[in-house]
Amino acid sequence: MPTETENRLIRKATQIKELRKLSLVDIANQTGIAKPSLSRFFKGQNGLTWENMERLCHLLGIRQIELAEPPPELASEEAPPDSMEIMVAKHVAKTLAQTGWNIKRTAEYLGLSRLAIYNHIKRFKIPIPDGRNIRVPAEKK
Repeated sequence: MPTETENRLIRKATQIKELRKLSLVDIANQTGIAKPSLSRFFKGQNGLTWENMERLCHLLGIRQIELAEPPPELASEEAPPDSMEIMVAKHVAKTLAQTGWNIKRTAEYLGLSRLAIYNHIKRFKIPIPDGRNIRVPAEKK
């Protein structure tokens, strides 16, 4: 069963696919994803790998940040839970976890700079897992 993020991707990808009049064969040829996998994905029968989701989003011009669903553990009292700022911070945290805390891959996936990722970690106090050697830039004085 697809996750909520995958469901959002299915809806958005289906709209773009129909607007551009792309067939599954077209998408398969341009992304390298097997047609049967795409077919099952668009029917909501199974998900895609992280890499294939990236390929599909890239082909269709979907920014992954558009698919963000804020995890509840990062909600703050300073902003309402549905604020864009909090949603972005939560999506950055989720993407960092999915990429194994690879700053470069996270930045590329989200269409942000590495510095922006570091700034999000610092600004929103995203907890860095033990054993990760990530140095967040110090504040300028």
